[in-house]
Amino acid sequence: MTVPNQSAGLDAAKEEGAAPALRSHLLRYSAGGLSAALGVAARLALQASFDLRLPYITFFASSILAAWLGGLGPGLLCVALSAAAADWFWLPPTGSFAIAETGDMIGLGVYVFLSSTIVVLMSAERNASRRARLASLELDREVRDSQTLLESLGDAFYALDRDFRFTYLNRRAVEHFHRKREELIGKSIWEVLPEKAGTIFERSFREAAERRETAHFSSISPVARTFVDVQVQPTERGGLAILTRDVSERRAYALGEERMKEILRSATDAIITIDRSEHITVFSAGAEQIFRCSAADAIEAADRALHSGTLPKRAPRVHQRAPKDRRQQPTDGR
Repeated sequence: MTVPNQSAGLDAAKEEGAAPALRSHLLRYSAGGLSAALGVAARLALQASFDLRLPYITFFASSILAAWLGGLGPGLLCVALSAAAADWFWLPPTGSFAIAETGDMIGLGVYVFLSSTIVVLMSAERNASRRARLASLELDREVRDSQTLLESLGDAFYALDRDFRFTYLNRRAVEHFHRKREELIGKSIWEVLPEKAGTIFERSFREAAERRETAHFSSISPVARTFVDVQVQPTERGGLAILTRDVSERRAYALGEERMKEILRSATDAIITIDRSEHITVFSAGAEQIFRCSAADAIEAADRALHSGTLPKRAPRVHQRAPKDRRQQPTDGR
């Protein structure tokens, strides 16, 4: 039941789309006819001066105008109408489309050929200009979209030209460098941020620019004093695009995790942690020696006992498995 409605909707959409196109064609070809009429009117105004001589003197300009306003089709229409008008009004015998003289026929042919050539060239120029405008608009739109995307990044992004001058910085980059954008744009990074000179930043940037290869490194930022992860990408125009990500928290977490693992591996005492759900989350190597069971077995046994509701009964027996000289009094802390 919905198919007819959908078909009707598609037909209506096609009609709506065809109407503007038809109006555009009518306007363009109307411009061609109007240009020819203007050429005839201008030639009639010069009738007293030229009589039957130079019948095409005003039609070259009208053909150019038609091609510029409407393109190839309207321009050729203007040439055809102008040739017919010249034949009727100024080529003997006047008031007829017949041509008595061979020279007049050759002249009319030369006019049609030259005017058509001009129309073709003008139409090509018009289309090229139109494509250039559309390309410029599309490029502007892509640039705006790219800038919107870059501004939404949570990482610092900035671009340098071949002389290492700033050409773009997103919001996070401005915050990262603690400078105003206008203080950086157009300036060399080594001049406005001398802290980076002579560091891994300068070496990596220059190598990436010379070799046209990507670079990736991690270091302490000499400007922000934070640990950053840096990706450098050469651009087509010889510059660099740099993405800087603050990884201080991740780095600190990784270092803390490594220190904790080292403590758990080296500690001779039993270190056991239990979360709020009564699950064992840490069972150190010392605990494995004291209780004579692996961490995996201990965690599995505790989880199984927790689910079966027998943890209070099993806990003392697990404690009793420890050697007498290693037993400790139970405490409230976990």
